[in-house]
Amino acid sequence: MKIEKNQWKILSTRQKITYFKDYYLFQILCTAVGIAIVVSLCWHILHKSESILYVAVVDDILNDEETQKVEQELEKIFNNGTDRTFVTIDDSFYTDGDGLNKLEVYLSNHQIDLVIANEEVIRTFAGYGFMQDLNTVMDEDELERNTNQFLYAAGYKENDDISFEDKETGQGEILPYGVNIADSAEYKKLGTILKNPVVGIANNAKNMQNAKIFLKWLNGEKIVEK
Repeated sequence: MKIEKNQWKILSTRQKITYFKDYYLFQILCTAVGIAIVVSLCWHILHKSESILYVAVVDDILNDEETQKVEQELEKIFNNGTDRTFVTIDDSFYTDGDGLNKLEVYLSNHQIDLVIANEEVIRTFAGYGFMQDLNTVMDEDELERNTNQFLYAAGYKENDDISFEDKETGQGEILPYGVNIADSAEYKKLGTILKNPVVGIANNAKNMQNAKIFLKWLNGEKIVEK
C-alpha cells in the first residue's frame, strides 16, 4: 500500500528503506536489466565480428605466439576500414580420428578459405570437389611464377559415383589444385613441422580475394595494406 506524503515524513530511515525495497526496488531492477539487454544487443549488432580469412592447417603444429602475430599482420593487410574483422589460422585439423570429417564439414559449409596440408590430403579433397582449380584464380604471370610448385590432381567429375568414405581419387581432369610452400619463409615463421606443405584454395571460397592475396604473401610478395 502506498503512503501519503505526510506519512512519509514521519517514517524512520529504516522504514523508508524497507518501503523503497518493497515497492520500487524490483521495478528498478527489472528496468535496469531490460536496458542492459537492449544495450548489449545493440553493441553486438554494431560490433559484429566478421571472418575475412580462415586457413585450415592439417597435421601441423604451429607456434601459437607467431601464429597470432601473423593473424594480426594479415588483419591489417585485409582491413577494410573497420576493426570488426578477424583472420584465423587453425591448426586443429588432423588426419587421425575424425579430423578429415571435420575438415569436410567446414569446407561444405564454406567456413574455410584455404587448406594447408600434405600432398595426399590436397589430392583427396581436390578429387571430391572441395579445392579450387588455380587456373581459374591466377593470372598468367602468377601461373608462370608458380608452375614449378604446382601440385596437380584429378578433380571432381560430375558423374562420379564415389562417396567421401571411399579411398579412390577423383575421376576429373588433372589440374593444379595446390602450391608447394616448403620454401616459404613466411610459413616457416610459424614453426611448421610439416614436410612439403601444400596450400590450396577452397572451392568457391567465401573470401576468395583475400585467399589469393594470402598466396602472394606466402610467396614473399609485398602486400600493401588497404
